[in-house]
Amino acid sequence: MASATGQEEPPAHGGKPPSWLSKVFELDPAAINWPRAVIVLDVMLVPLVVFWAIGHEQYLLSAIFGVLFTALADPGGSYGYRVSHTAVFGLIGAGLAALGFGIGGDAWGWLVLAAFAVTLVAGLAVMFGVHRFVTAYLLNAWFIIALSLAASFHHNAHITSHTWAQ
Repeated sequence: MASATGQEEPPAHGGKPPSWLSKVFELDPAAINWPRAVIVLDVMLVPLVVFWAIGHEQYLLSAIFGVLFTALADPGGSYGYRVSHTAVFGLIGAGLAALGFGIGGDAWGWLVLAAFAVTLVAGLAVMFGVHRFVTAYLLNAWFIIALSLAASFHHNAHITSHTWAQ
């Protein structure tokens, strides 16, 4: 390709064949599953409407992460298998989020101890396979997000956090 000066420019990748990393991050519009994306967006709008209706908007971020992480942790397979595993994931995630919001205003030592314990258990899940490890990692991230959100709410005088509303 000729530049404005009339000289040839070398290819952007230096004449080498494209690396596997450039192939991973290459945008392929045909590969986007638009129906699934619209369904996920619709499911994420439900917590938005519900939390605004009941007046607990502070839990919206945790609920959105819960929906997103539950979709990411979908094991695939038969319908019954998927429902049971997704329900267990959601219940454990809701429990961890409630724990995070419950202890979010406590002393930092308790927060560090809880984060360490949840991270340790999530790390030990690697013994049960890659999918269980990734699922445990998502639960760990959900807990850390809920914990940090609750700690930041504790420092804001205008927002109150009700653990059982979570």
